[in-house]
Amino acid sequence: MIMELNKIKQRLELALRPVEKPPTLEEVLEQVSRRGVLRGPVDWVFPAWIIYVEYATQRIAETFQLSEEERSQLLDFRDAMKRLLLEAWVQAKEKLTALYKAVAEGTYKLEGKRLYAPDGVWMYIGGGTPHLKIHGVSVSARFPDLLKLSHERLELFQLGWRASDEGEKGGRPLMSTTQPWQVFAWTATRYGELYIRIDTVILTHEGVSMSIQIKAKSWRQRWSKNEAIDLVADYLRRGEWAPLLTAWLGDGETKQKKVLHSRYELVIAAKEPWRLGNSISTRKALVASGKEAFRRLRESAGVYGELLDLLKAHKWISIKLATDDGFKVALKLNKMNITVGGIVMHLRLVGGRGISLLAGYFTRDVGKALAAVDKLKAAGLRPNIVRSGSNYMVYIATADLLKLAEKDETIRRTIALYLAEKAKSGTPRQREIAEKLLKRYPLFSINRLAAFSTMPCVSRYRTQAPSLANMWNCRADDSQHRPASSRADNSQKSPVALYGVLRGLGRQFFAPFHAAGGLFFLYLAYKIGTAKPPREGSTGGGHPLRGYLLGLSLGLVNPYQVGWWLTAGLGSIAHFGVEWAAGLFLAILTWITAFPAAVRSGWRLNSRLTWLAIKFFSVAVLAVFGVLFIYSATSLVLGEG
Repeated sequence: MIMELNKIKQRLELALRPVEKPPTLEEVLEQVSRRGVLRGPVDWVFPAWIIYVEYATQRIAETFQLSEEERSQLLDFRDAMKRLLLEAWVQAKEKLTALYKAVAEGTYKLEGKRLYAPDGVWMYIGGGTPHLKIHGVSVSARFPDLLKLSHERLELFQLGWRASDEGEKGGRPLMSTTQPWQVFAWTATRYGELYIRIDTVILTHEGVSMSIQIKAKSWRQRWSKNEAIDLVADYLRRGEWAPLLTAWLGDGETKQKKVLHSRYELVIAAKEPWRLGNSISTRKALVASGKEAFRRLRESAGVYGELLDLLKAHKWISIKLATDDGFKVALKLNKMNITVGGIVMHLRLVGGRGISLLAGYFTRDVGKALAAVDKLKAAGLRPNIVRSGSNYMVYIATADLLKLAEKDETIRRTIALYLAEKAKSGTPRQREIAEKLLKRYPLFSINRLAAFSTMPCVSRYRTQAPSLANMWNCRADDSQHRPASSRADNSQKSPVALYGVLRGLGRQFFAPFHAAGGLFFLYLAYKIGTAKPPREGSTGGGHPLRGYLLGLSLGLVNPYQVGWWLTAGLGSIAHFGVEWAAGLFLAILTWITAFPAAVRSGWRLNSRLTWLAIKFFSVAVLAVFGVLFIYSATSLVLGEG
């Protein structure tokens, strides 16, 4: 049945609607972890795929032990995928624009189940979802062996993919998918030489999605579809769940709401469902049910589960929801999560006598809680365990989160976004706490994260598709895109500029300045404490303006004053914020008028008593701040600040 023309026009409009801002990594991972597919305007979907490819590559390189050759293959695969996506983006945008213009102006032509634009571009509008073909966008690349599994174990995972999504072309395994996580999950089981092409752009109710096709040229297809399905069922009867895992990752039905409500069913779509389990419809088989089934799936994954975890695969998340009480509680509470030592923990703000940020893991099983404590301790952290209602909560405090954030960009980004969201739309108390934490820990500044964006190519083309002439100039090496360094040449112009640079690096870099400032305060306290009183009858003379100019010139060249600004002054700005400087100058103005007047009046009454009071007050204040700054420096070095 051919789709109505007005619906086609609506979908083309959705596909071409302007994008106000480029996709963020958080938005991309949200879609992948919730439904697997990336959908939206064409100028959002292709950049989102590029972001995901960059993210997945980086996390794989961080997680798996790779040789130099394997790492090089992985990075080459990333670059090939990015070039492929940029080319397809150009072609898709041009074709969608031509088709929309033809429909809007009435210059289209219908032939069978195809709609043609005057320039010959066409899209399929017959039964099913309308789509258009992408031509000539392909690339060859190699993918490394990440899992390092024995051939027998790897074959079990290959078997499950063959029983579901995997096809065959020219005797080679072939995968077609609209889900970016599947590109990496399947390729990890069919590593080696690959032929990759983007073949289809699909028009959906939300815009577009796109299909990518990968052929594993280093492997021969061993099984027919029915043989693979029968073998998956046979292995399952013998207690081996690994083939079922990948079969479910391919054609499994996942509804996270069901799992959240403790309805545990392993349902797989199949043309002949009776081959796999109990037929619950003409195209669905109920293979297993109960929480134990999901636990067996998770256990069968082994090292493959580490890959699925970092890929944020939505089906793997359903398995985790069914088998991890803490993960389920965190999702129900709609909290942002971080993964520490293999434990999923959700962030929360705590206010009371003080303010702090915690990351907690919930479970009803005291054994699991104690095991989580051991894992966190093994990671060099200082976990705590408390009872929270019917659950045990294992949590780590702000100091540990700071350590983790300084080492892990994903954790730092998650905390930054969490604090920014709470500062914007939390309860009044949450906003207050989040704002104080953001001010106290510049490491979590959203602006700092934006400064080190790894998406210069996507940002460049946020409002229009790239041209083939200039898109090749986008360098794959992210280390060459450092906006912060382009501003570093101005960092020495003032203490405030230096403060900005150090703030971007992290709070621990302020420690030397805190220490130097504290020592300088103590030195001034010592000098004042040992100073002798002025001689009786000593007085100044000369014109007041001359005295003022002399004092000003001495101040500008005084090494003590310059040293103060570069040590105690900078330390104060770091500790109390830039606003402190404005308050300082206002206080100075008040001080240089009120204080001399008060001293002059006191001196006339009792010169010695006035001098002793000034001396005691100055020494006490300088000593207190000296100790405070040295303590602050020590805390920063120990990671407690």
